[in-house]
Parts: sequence; C-alpha cells; structure tokens
Amino acid sequence: AAAIQTDDCARAFIFSFGSKALRRPIETADSDALFAFFLDGKQEGFASGIEMVVAALLQHPMFIYRVETGAPGSVVGQPGLRQLTGHELAQRLSYNLWGTLPDDELVAAAANSELSTPEGLRSHAERMLQDDRAAPMFADFIGQWLFLDHLGSVPKDATLHPTYTAEIPGLLKQELQLFLQDQVQNGGDLNSLFTANFGFLNERLAAFYGVPGVTGEAFVKTPMPPEAQRFGLMTFAGLLSVEGTVQGVSLSGSARTYPIGRGRFIRERLACETVPPPIPNATEEAGAKEAIDALNQQYGGGEHVPPRVFFEKVTSTNPVCANCHGFLEPLGFALETFGADGLARANDIDGSPALQAGNYASLGNQSTDLVGAISGPAELGQKLAQSETVKACLADNLAQYTLGRRLKSEDFECLTGAAAPSAPGATQLKELYLGLVTSDLYRVRKFD
Repeated sequence: AAAIQTDDCARAFIFSFGSKALRRPIETADSDALFAFFLDGKQEGFASGIEMVVAALLQHPMFIYRVETGAPGSVVGQPGLRQLTGHELAQRLSYNLWGTLPDDELVAAAANSELSTPEGLRSHAERMLQDDRAAPMFADFIGQWLFLDHLGSVPKDATLHPTYTAEIPGLLKQELQLFLQDQVQNGGDLNSLFTANFGFLNERLAAFYGVPGVTGEAFVKTPMPPEAQRFGLMTFAGLLSVEGTVQGVSLSGSARTYPIGRGRFIRERLACETVPPPIPNATEEAGAKEAIDALNQQYGGGEHVPPRVFFEKVTSTNPVCANCHGFLEPLGFALETFGADGLARANDIDGSPALQAGNYASLGNQSTDLVGAISGPAELGQKLAQSETVKACLADNLAQYTLGRRLKSEDFECLTGAAAPSAPGATQLKELYLGLVTSDLYRVRKFD
C-alpha cells in the first residue's frame, strides 16, 4: 500500500531481505550502497527502487558464493590460520545438512556466539541432523559414497531377473537412503550399519524382496526374513545390483555378479585401500585370451560365464592376472549368495550351487583386521563392523563429502574427533559427523 512506501520501509526491507540474501547481518556499507540503488530506482516509483535493491543483492558475490574470510588473529601464533566466524559456520552447517540458508535459530546462535565453541556447534549440528530437512543430504551422500547414482543405468537380463523392473532401482536407492538416515538419527553404530537385519520397504519393494505384510506406497521399517540374508549395508539389493559406474566399479552386470567389482568396492570404498589399475591388454596375454574365448564359447558369451569358473580358469591361473585378482575375487565371493539383482539365491547362473565363502587376502600391510577366510555375508558384515580401518575410511568419506574436496595428509591431524578410539563397532554414526563438525578441520581454514 502507498501508506508504507517510505524510505524507512525500504531500509527495513534492505535489512531483512539483505540479511537473508547475504546470510549475515547487513553492515553499514552494505546498507548505504543498497539504499543508493533504491533511491536511483525510486525515481520511477517505489516498486522500481525495491526492484533495484533485489537485483543488486542477487548479483552480490556474497549471495552467489559462500564466502569464508574467517576471523583474523583468531588462532594464536598461526597468522595463516583463521577460525571461521559464527555466521560462516552457520552457512556451512546449513548448506551441508539442509542444502539451504540457515534458519532463524541458527542465525540467532551465530549472532549470540553460540557457534564459536565446539559444544555450541555440536548442539546445533545434532538438532539439524534430527530434522527431516536433512533427508536430501543423506540421499546425496549415500549416492556418491556407494555409487548409487549409477543404480539402474544398465537394465537387468529380463529372463534371469524378471522382477528387477525399471521402477526397482529408484525404490532400492530410497531404501538405502532411509536406512542410513535411520542409523544416524536413531543412534545406529557401526555394528548396526553392517549387521542390521531390517530394511525400509513399501508394498512394491516388499514384493520384490518376497516379504509379506507390507502395503501402500509409504516406506516402513521392516524386519527381513532369514531367507533374505540381510546382514547390514553390504547385503542391500540396491548396493549389490549396482552396475556401470564411471569409476569402473560394477558390483553386478545385467545377468551375472561381478565378484571382482564387489571385492574392489569393499577395498576402495569401505577400507580406503588403493587397488592397482588393471594391466593394459591383460586379456591378450598368452593363455588368457585362449581361455576366455573357450569359456565364452562354452557358456554363450562373457555375461553368462559363472564368476567362479572365470576365476578358476583365467584370473587365478594366469600369472599376469593372479597378482591382483587373488585379493579381489575371493573377497567378493563372500557375497556370491546374492545374484546380479541383489536378491539372495541358492544357485549361480549355470545352476550350480552359489559359493558360500571367500578369503580376504592381504595386500602388503593394508586392512590387516580384515584378512582371512570369510564364511559368508554374515561374517563379512561382522568383520566390517569391527574394523578400525573401515571406521576411519567412513570418516574420511564423510569429511570429503562435507568439505567438497579430497583430504590432504595434513588434514588428518585435525580429524581426530571424527575417528576417535572406541569399543570395536560401537561408534555411533552420528558421532562420526559430530566429531567432524567440531574438529579444527571444519572450524578452521588456512589462508595464504
């Protein structure tokens, strides 16, 4: 209304809208500059003046970017290091967890210096983790961490896996997102992450798993029957059926499983080991090409060769291949009781009994807590849950996702809170995140 179209009203708008757009209190210099824009536009009317203010704010670097300058002199004796300000930490938390600007409670906490201490930061991070607005973050993190963004990129063989229809991959991804979210919000620890026997099903996904009693479109936390062989994260169909990733790691193909990819996935994504790249033209090595051709002819193409047969006839016997494949397939074989569709099975694609066990060979001195024979998916889950290597790797992956960059060697000195010692398997997933956001790695930045 014309009655409120005054200069004071314009200044109030600059303060309220500007504070939200810049995600920090409006300073005098900001206010004066924006008011000058208003006065310039006001010559054509009040609305034109406000339009000029909005246009200026939407082009402001502080709006377009999340700028972090830190507080000079805030780290004693280290002029190149600065603690982030309360408003900068509020931005970090809000965009990390909710993907949007800070809410009023977080803004007030920044203004009252509540975020200047690890305790205050922890309190608000915990509040935000429990909020449903964090759901997209869980989905995005698990999509990147577990390669789920590629789930469904290759259709399954309809003859061998008729229930794995086009709608299934999206439902499987939602199940894994809800599982991780539940673990974080409800006190799940590493034991639960890798050994839990429940899932999140709606009617359609329950039918896929063969679980009775679930109706409707909503996802419900549901105990899985023993025949589903649900033993934590590595036994979710949404993970075991992933194929065609840009990183070159597929856990299954359209018809058969890929123990190579499953073993590599555990080593690289769960244990943070470095797996040597494939040897160029290894399949052309003497003896390998002939063996592969013979198997393809016998089984009607590579996708129909049982993985254990390929391992026995090619990768474990050829000296060029055996070096690496000796510590990849045996670990993946612990999951061979799950087919390319991620469902529990009794037989391999050729009708022979699926392998029941694997053997995790050591590579140098890496992951020594995971070396040895593994009797199947249940024992694999237990070993992953008890592994300090896996725990540290999960903390590293979470830190890289949150910070948006790969960690450097010096970063690990500042990450101690995220991977603090605890009873084997007992570390709550929530504590991994809270340890990260209260660490110096999150609260302090280096400035040249």
